[in-house]
Amino acid sequence: MNTLHCRAELDTIQYVIKKYGYRETRETGEGNLYWYGIALRDNDIDNLKNRICMINRYPLMDVSFF
Repeated sequence: MNTLHCRAELDTIQYVIKKYGYRETRETGEGNLYWYGIALRDNDIDNLKNRICMINRYPLMDVSFF
């Protein structure tokens, strides 16, 4: 699990990683699950376009309209 770009919930994510025996990396390009914690920015999407990986957020996911 790559937490390099994790912008929220890092303590919780690291707890889950340890509990279930996952491997954490903060190296660019490593890992097959990327954890962001908030909505993806345009440059995040550009970085992920050519990778085979799973991400936990989608563009504008955290935006709400009133």
